[in-house]
Amino acid sequence: MMDDRTKSAFDYASDSVKQLITLATGIVTLTITFSKDVVGTSPTLRLKLLLLVAWTIYVISICSGVAALLCLTGELEPERPANPLPSASIWRGNIRFCVQTQIACFLLATILILIFGGLSLFH
Repeated sequence: MMDDRTKSAFDYASDSVKQLITLATGIVTLTITFSKDVVGTSPTLRLKLLLLVAWTIYVISICSGVAALLCLTGELEPERPANPLPSASIWRGNIRFCVQTQIACFLLATILILIFGGLSLFH
């Protein structure tokens, strides 16, 4: 059995991962939807490539978030009497790796999108 604090930690971790998945998906969707307007005004191949790299990194962030949710779910597996599992924790290595990858990719892609937007204004 998990105490209330551990349950809350899993709930908050899951919600945070879901929010970043939603934000990344929304940003990719919006930028793809308006890419004809945005990329059409961008004369250089470098800026188009920058946008493509940002989209790719957002997709990696989304995939890492899904992996984090799967790891969180796997961590909540009930203990088996024959093979007891250690107490559930959001700090397991596989969960931390997926969440840290998700956050790092999200931040990097967001920075690239901001750079793309700033550079597009001056072309």
